[in-house]
Order: sequence, then structure tokens, then C-alpha cells
Amino acid sequence: MTKTYFNDAIIGNSKMLACLTARGELVRLFWPHIDYPQHIEKMASGIFYIGQKNSTSWFNEHDWKHTQYYVEDTNILKTLCENESRGLRVEQTDYV
Repeated sequence: MTKTYFNDAIIGNSKMLACLTARGELVRLFWPHIDYPQHIEKMASGIFYIGQKNSTSWFNEHDWKHTQYYVEDTNILKTLCENESRGLRVEQTDYV
């Protein structure tokens, strides 16, 4: 995947700024101040199935559906990841 120039969500404070995609991938991280150069190219989350070889299922893969929203009156971001074929639903919470 080519890194996007657009951010679907941002979280942060005066010391750190994080930019995420609609799939919950962290694509930019600015620290120790928000005007410093970014420190990350891309970071994705997933699930490893114990007892199965090569069984990591990444939340940014196409078999996952995503819903994303901010907790009311906060900059806390919730990303809901659902994989119907595996019967899994994961809630990812991001905040600074």
C-alpha cells in the first residue's frame, strides 16, 4: 500500500500528534512537539492465532470491515474492526 497524503483521523496534544487511516493504521507520528518531523512510516495492528503457522490477520486487510468514531467531547478515537468469516470483532482505542 502506498502511504496516503490524507489523514482520516488525528489525535494528540501540544507534545504529540498522531495521524491514522480509516482502518486504524498509524501513518504519521510527530514528537516531541507537533511541528517536529514525523517518526513513523506506517504501523498496523493485527491478531495472531496461536497454534497456526503464518496466522496473523492484519486489521488493514480486505477481509476486515471498519467503523471509526471519536468518543464524544474527547480526542479519543475508537476503531471497530470486524471479520465476519472468522467471527471476530475488535475495538481499537487510540489516544495521546
